[in-house]
Amino acid sequence: MKTIRRCLGTLLMLFSVHHVQTARSTPITYTLSGLGSGSLGGVSFTNTAFTISALADTSQISQPLTPLFRVTNSATTISVKGMPIGTLLTNTVTLDFQNPNASEANAGIFLYYQGPRLLSVFNSAFQTYDLSTSFAPHFGNAGIQSNFVFPTTAGDFFFSSVSSASFAASIVPEPSAIALLGFLAWAVGVKRRRENSPRPLDHSIAPPASIHHPSIP
Repeated sequence: MKTIRRCLGTLLMLFSVHHVQTARSTPITYTLSGLGSGSLGGVSFTNTAFTISALADTSQISQPLTPLFRVTNSATTISVKGMPIGTLLTNTVTLDFQNPNASEANAGIFLYYQGPRLLSVFNSAFQTYDLSTSFAPHFGNAGIQSNFVFPTTAGDFFFSSVSSASFAASIVPEPSAIALLGFLAWAVGVKRRRENSPRPLDHSIAPPASIHHPSIP
C-alpha cells in the first residue's frame, strides 16, 4: 500500500512538472461550424452543415497590434455534410480582434492578416480572448469573403453565404499527459480494490480453547 502511495505521489509530481513545462506550448484546435452555402470541388451546397478545423500551437501566438492576437495554423480542414473533407493547400492564420467596439469583436480564419477571410464570428466575448486557451462555442454573425476561392485537396472551395456560425477552441492533450493520467487512474483503482477486498483470515492465531463444563449427576 505504501509503495502505491509513493508511486502516486511521484507521478503527480511528474505530471505537475510536465504541465508547467508544456503550459506555454500546447497544441490547440480552433473550430468554426454552422450552416452555409457555396461550392466544394465544383459541387454546390445550399444551407448545409459545415465544420472548419484549424490546428495550431499556442507557443506561436503573437500580438502584432494591441487589439489583435494571431497564430499560424499548421493545418486547416473543411468538412461539408455529405461531401469529402478537404485540407486547404495554402497556409492560414487564426485571428482574434479584441475590438473595443463589442459589435466588431470577432475571431476566425484568414489567409493572412487583413487578407481574404475564410470565416469569422462576431461576438463581444472575443474582446477578452487571446487564442491561448479552450473556448466554449460562441455564436454570432458570420463574416466571409464571398465567392473567394480557397484551394483544397478536395477541389476549390468558397462560401457564397453563411446563415449561422460559431467559434470554439479546445486544447489538444499530449500523448504523454494522457498516458500519465491513465496510469494514475489505474493505480487509484488498484488501491481502492485492495482497500475494499475482504482480508484473509490469519490461521496463525490458534482458536480459543473449548470450555469444559462438568456434567451434572
